[in-house]
Amino acid sequence: AALHLWGAATADVMASERFNAPTFPWVPVPDATTHRLLLWIGVVAAVAMSAGLVTRLSSAVTVAVVGGDLLVDLPSFGHNRAFLTWCLLALALSPLGGELSLDARRRGGPRRTSGTLWPMWLARIVCSTVYLSSGGSKWFDEGWRSGAVTWDRVVRTQRHLEGLPFDDMLIDVLTARSFHTVIAPVILATEVVIGLGLWHRRTRLAAVWLAVAFHVSIEISANVQTFSLSAIAALSFWVTPARRRFALTGGGPALRAVVARLDWYARFAHAGADGPLRVTAADGRTCDGAAAGWRVASRLPLTAWPAGIVGGALAGWRSRDRRREPG
Repeated sequence: AALHLWGAATADVMASERFNAPTFPWVPVPDATTHRLLLWIGVVAAVAMSAGLVTRLSSAVTVAVVGGDLLVDLPSFGHNRAFLTWCLLALALSPLGGELSLDARRRGGPRRTSGTLWPMWLARIVCSTVYLSSGGSKWFDEGWRSGAVTWDRVVRTQRHLEGLPFDDMLIDVLTARSFHTVIAPVILATEVVIGLGLWHRRTRLAAVWLAVAFHVSIEISANVQTFSLSAIAALSFWVTPARRRFALTGGGPALRAVVARLDWYARFAHAGADGPLRVTAADGRTCDGAAAGWRVASRLPLTAWPAGIVGGALAGWRSRDRRREPG
């Protein structure tokens, strides 16, 4: 939100200074000075919301400015801006500032927060619909199915690929028309798989992994403004809203400090730093050693993506070993 509003606030020309039409006739279009001032207020509010400062007010102001800017400037409408607005609305309607925030620090520590679940379900529906509608509708478009669209995008942004490892060989592959004939259906299927996989707990981690990889690849081949950042951040809405769901024991004080820093969703309660690493879930199930380490890594935002790769590999090895067992 801050990056989006910063770009709008620093633009040379405001909406009122060029061809403009509001989304609805009754929406007033502010003059250039007022519009720019409102955008800067939104930037400040977005930064404050990110830091967890006066979160109830700052989140409301942020969604009001982003949504208001969308309403007064229909010619610059973008689906990425609409998606950002929906996510900010769901966030503003959710309980905020309970854990890692300046508000919590000012109160002297974390505070248990509660609220209705419908904003989270709203955000989940919006997020999955983006993938399902995008991937599903493109199957009916010959340009997308045949790979013509993706090939054209890569060819036009070919200069951005220079300097990457194996750049000559990589550029030859990525700009080959035959490559896109094969990869285009895979891309469309990936969007549908993400949209469906996020809804089931057994496939959610894999869907998150695919989503991150998908949005990183989009950034390489297309300019989608802040959409990739918004979509990756919106994966947070799929975290089960259960505070301190796992008890972490052992592993030493260093690991305990790292987990405390990276545990943005407050998944772990620390029950002691002595002995071997063990994770105990709320239902009483426990895991030790490497399995416990993977469980911790898969529940921390910054390590969940590589943990998904390791988890998939380990699952494949276990499946292969079981097939080799006699009987």
